[in-house]
Amino acid sequence: LVICMLATLVLAGCNKDADKDEDMKKTEEKATKAPEKEATAAPEKEEMPLLTEPGQLPIVNEPIDMVFAVTSDPLVTDYVDNYLTKKLTADTGMNMSVYLFPNDASEAKIKLSAMVSAQETLPDIISLGLSHSEKGNYGMGGTFIALNKYFDDGKAVFYDSQAAKWLSDTEVGLTNMLSPSEDGNIYGFPFFYDDPTNGTAQGLFINHQWLTNLSMDMPKTTDEFKNVLMAFKNDDPNGNGKKDEIPLMGQISWKGDVIELLMNAFIYFSDYRLNADDDYNISAPFIADEFREGLIYIKSLSDENLISPLTYSQSWSELKTIMSSPETEPTLVGTFCCHPALTFPTDGSVPRTLEFTTMEPLIGPEGVQFQESSLAKPAPWTYITSSSENPEAAFRLLDYFCKQEISITLRFGEEDVNWWKAEEGAVSNFGPSYEATHTRQTNENIWTVEQNVMWRRSIGFLPPRLFKGLTAPAEYDNATQEYYQKNLWSGTLILRDSKVPTGNLVADLIYTATEAAAITEIETTIKSYIDESRARFGKGELDPADDDEWNKYLQDLEDIGLQQWLDIAQTAYKRM
Repeated sequence: LVICMLATLVLAGCNKDADKDEDMKKTEEKATKAPEKEATAAPEKEEMPLLTEPGQLPIVNEPIDMVFAVTSDPLVTDYVDNYLTKKLTADTGMNMSVYLFPNDASEAKIKLSAMVSAQETLPDIISLGLSHSEKGNYGMGGTFIALNKYFDDGKAVFYDSQAAKWLSDTEVGLTNMLSPSEDGNIYGFPFFYDDPTNGTAQGLFINHQWLTNLSMDMPKTTDEFKNVLMAFKNDDPNGNGKKDEIPLMGQISWKGDVIELLMNAFIYFSDYRLNADDDYNISAPFIADEFREGLIYIKSLSDENLISPLTYSQSWSELKTIMSSPETEPTLVGTFCCHPALTFPTDGSVPRTLEFTTMEPLIGPEGVQFQESSLAKPAPWTYITSSSENPEAAFRLLDYFCKQEISITLRFGEEDVNWWKAEEGAVSNFGPSYEATHTRQTNENIWTVEQNVMWRRSIGFLPPRLFKGLTAPAEYDNATQEYYQKNLWSGTLILRDSKVPTGNLVADLIYTATEAAAITEIETTIKSYIDESRARFGKGELDPADDDEWNKYLQDLEDIGLQQWLDIAQTAYKRM
């Protein structure tokens, strides 16, 4: 079990504050308020313990107040008259209420910092995306309590059983690595929440109708892809008698990075994560010879005007506008790089969707074929505060979130209304490697609409294998919607998932406070410089084949402090 491995890494510890300040519930933030508990006479018989046995419901034998803080979400219309809030109250025996931090993550962090500085009473539980160093600082400073003893004492019944069933060995290793802070304590409950289709969404989607019109096959290699783009540019595949075709287009928002995408035919490159070899030696992919070769290839596409200049400036919404132009107008784009849900409406209302299909990752000249991916890893961003009068009850609540039906409810809505348990023998919509666990009757996605069913937070226990236990809907609204779901959504995972590299992938690194202070500015400056430089190389403003220009790029990185970053990252990686 994951928890057994966690226990070997951490020290038990828990501090709590006995005072509960009712003023917390009168903050300016919108919040729900649990009803006041009525005073009752002392029972004549022997009092039962407050908590039931671990893994049993309800969690408490008598009502207690439990305040759960999240960032506000504009798609959640009500947190009081809310199915999830009411279900948690009914199932656990606790009077659940929700405290709302600002929707903006930066503003939420500022709000938390101000509350701590003013020594205000905090909610029992806070779910907020903090950096590892921020989380550790709040923990070591006494704001968040260490959860170690609850894991060690067998209180995480639902978590342990689900982790044993659904986590891969790699995911177990990442959980053990990323859960403890630098002092060895676990301050964030190690939920695991990852949608693998998002992880592999950055890829190429090609106009197969254009391929048919030009009697060309699906390109597999970087050379074949360049030949296809040349034909898209020169041979009028949309048939309107004009050279108005855009061979390749991306965007600067999420999952639209053309340079990052194409680079993975030369070296694994994903969101500036560092790479590691079999001996756990850290390296920077963006200074490697393979990275240079990738830039040379990308520049060759730009030299032929095969990549739209808008790729380096437009948002996903602007790309979507181009892709959703009226059907009376000819299709202009031959290949795009963007999350399909940000490119075409998921309701099938744009018939042009039918012209595109998912491509596998390209194979480079040396046989390299990687799928860039958001690495599936734990999400330890939910904390129990030292203000909680009943921290063990709060822990039991978080453990209850890991119960399979509750985790699915946290993401997909009400059972037997928004989702149903999959029938025996059902097949996952995402291929045989995913066990079918739940289904929807229609293609309705409650996550994307206004609702008062759930809190719309990425919490609970939904690792990739469980998340994609979703079966195909019983029916679709139209043929275009069905095509989109099968070919541009679930199809991306089926075609690309096996090309995500395995082995010693470097996830988040947990730095000490001294290390973080030394490299935070260096790391930020380096990433900004590489963003600017690789775009200039890719667009042809700089020539990566020119030794002087390439060497200046390397020297500039060294002058900023690259080696210092790598040295500290190596120390942190070997420590984890």
